[in-house]
Order: sequence, then C-alpha cells, then structure tokens
Amino acid sequence: MKKANLMTRQLEAIFQDGVLRPLQPLSLLEDQKVLVTITIVPTDLAESDYLDTELHRYCEARADSSITLEQVRKSWQQSTDQLLMTSSLFEKKGSDARLLS
Repeated sequence: MKKANLMTRQLEAIFQDGVLRPLQPLSLLEDQKVLVTITIVPTDLAESDYLDTELHRYCEARADSSITLEQVRKSWQQSTDQLLMTSSLFEKKGSDARLLS
C-alpha cells in the first residue's frame, strides 16, 4: 500500500469576519483539503517570545531565492523515490538482511 506524501507547514493567520486568513501566500490547489491545527497566540507577546528569531534570520540570510518551490518539490520527490526503491531491495529475514535480486 502506498503512503500519502504529507507536507506540514506552519504559518500565521488572522481570524476576521468568521474566516481564517493566512498572513503568507499559500501554494494550494483550488478546493484542496488541508488539516488545520490552531495555536492561539496571545496578543501581548512579541514574535521573539514564541519564535526562534535568531534561527529565522540565519535561514533568511542563506536562502536562495532563485530556487523555486517546484524545484524543491521535484528534488524532494526524487530523493524520496530513491529511498523507497533502495529500501524495497532489502528484505528482513530473521536477524539477517539480504539484498534481493
């Protein structure tokens, strides 16, 4: 049975007029179903109180804006496919692992 490829992304949103509105753009297909987990952030907290702002700045400084999301997805899928293919070559038998031909 093939497992689903699940992607998790954390983002900020605001609840206005009965609608949850993300503060960042989402790359979702129209009518795509998502699972939402809500963590209420007190309004009196600064971002640095709940985010690792030092790590965020580190990552932003090293980000390569020339790499597209589609390129990342393609590379990730190729890596995942290769891992799945490699793992399917091995069969566990007792305490021995042997390569299948």
